Amino acid sequence: MNARLLVSGSVAGVLLLAFGALFDPAAVLATLERVDLATFAVCLAATVAALGLWSEGLRGLLSSTGVSASPWRTVVAYGTGTAGKLLLPMGNAGGPALLAYAVSRDVELPYERTLAVVTVSELLTLVGTLLLAALGLAFTLAFRSTAGDVYALAVVLVAVFGAVCAAVLVVATRRAFVERAVGAAARLLDRALGDRSPALRRRLEPERVRGSVRAYYETVDAVARRPRALGRAFLFGLAGRICFALPLSVGAFALDLRVPVLVAFLVVAASSVAAVVPLPGGLGSVELVLVGLLVSLTGLDATHAVAVVVLYRLSTYWFLALVGALASVYSVTTVRSLPTAVADAEPDTDVEAD
Repeated sequence: MNARLLVSGSVAGVLLLAFGALFDPAAVLATLERVDLATFAVCLAATVAALGLWSEGLRGLLSSTGVSASPWRTVVAYGTGTAGKLLLPMGNAGGPALLAYAVSRDVELPYERTLAVVTVSELLTLVGTLLLAALGLAFTLAFRSTAGDVYALAVVLVAVFGAVCAAVLVVATRRAFVERAVGAAARLLDRALGDRSPALRRRLEPERVRGSVRAYYETVDAVARRPRALGRAFLFGLAGRICFALPLSVGAFALDLRVPVLVAFLVVAASSVAAVVPLPGGLGSVELVLVGLLVSLTGLDATHAVAVVVLYRLSTYWFLALVGALASVYSVTTVRSLPTAVADAEPDTDVEAD
């Protein structure tokens, strides 16, 4: 793990250095010097709002399965998981697993059941992201002149949507196949690491693995039977994605530049594909994609586009990583003293109404 962290961190550092070398640092700094700090503070507030909205959507889904957790405790757990997503090399690719681990520890729910809830929550948020990207795509096709670039983005969005649909279809309808695949992966992991950890070997016993898969699907089915909770989680996820994209447009405004909000939806959604590479938070790759898209779709020159991206990443990635790290420290030191319980009775009447 340490070696992977070192390698991925080094690659990210090289990409960031290359990113800086491609542009005139003096001109970028001169542009950043005219930032309006009060407007930039709105970017930070929007990022905090996004974190709160996503965690509240997840809390609603947890409630639909009979888990009671305070909003504060849930946002702390969500922030802890987000820090892992942003700072670990494969964080974005393994985001649901990292988030589920943090949440299951802090709300005292079995990991496989938490993973099921988190998977549904992340899927709903992804659907909201694609919806916003489609709105931005339609706006750009209607009012911008760079049709060739937009068509390329449309192909990417269609490919992502198709991949998501295919993955959901396999997981939802081929449960026996999924159980066999998980079992095979567990056996490989047992052969590689079982001798080093007796506790891990016990967790990878075939019967325990099958039980975990069954618990996962039981929880997915329980959440799926709560359409009102699903609808609320989708709206919270959508609102969170709006808040997460706003700093791109608001940050440009802080520099007396213009990036239409709908274009920001498209650019942020498209750049998230680059975040899947095995680098912490897609460092380097995301910045390059953001600059390229801004230059192509908004008409900003390279210097201004870099300045806007610097403000955006400061107010989202770096600020969110800081908030998540603080949440991790708080979680380790105090969060276990907060009240939580898995309800023994039926879910509350609001959930029952679903």
